Amino acid sequence: MERWVDGFDHWYRLILYGYIYGGVTVPLVGHPCLTIGQTIPVYAPGSDNNDVAGYTAALQHELQTWHAGKLRP
Repeated sequence: MERWVDGFDHWYRLILYGYIYGGVTVPLVGHPCLTIGQTIPVYAPGSDNNDVAGYTAALQHELQTWHAGKLRP
C-alpha cells in the first residue's frame, strides 16, 4: 500500500525531472520550466479550465509566506 509520502515523492520527481530538467516540458513547450510562471500554464493549463493566473498568484503568495517564515498552523 502506498503512503501519502510516496505520492509526494512521485510528484516531486515529476516536477524535478519533468519540469525543471525538461523531460515533460521540452517536448511540449521547447524548454524546461524554471519558474512558477513558466510551470503552471503547462502543469495546469487554461485549456483544462484551470485559472492559470489565479493558481500562479496563489502559489507565489504561499511561497512568499513560507520564505518569510510566516507559515499558518
